[in-house]
Amino acid sequence: MSNPRPDSPVFEFGDDGGRPKVNKYVTTSKFRVDDSVYVVEGTARDGPYKIEKVPYAGKHTLCYDNGQPAKNGAEFAEESLVAA
Repeated sequence: MSNPRPDSPVFEFGDDGGRPKVNKYVTTSKFRVDDSVYVVEGTARDGPYKIEKVPYAGKHTLCYDNGQPAKNGAEFAEESLVAA
């Protein structure tokens, strides 16, 4: 069975009947809520915007300074954002 969220920990049960353990830890995001960022598309930079939410590591939704969602609430990969 595949893990639907690759950034979630994976619990493993050993063959020895011992306790389960976590083999992969959740990674962290480099941006936090309220950080100012630009969206990079090719050579163009759009923004600045603020980080509205970090639904899970590496994905972010954006908002304007007034708190209104930006870009129709789309999620952006961390690689497509740069600090403002």
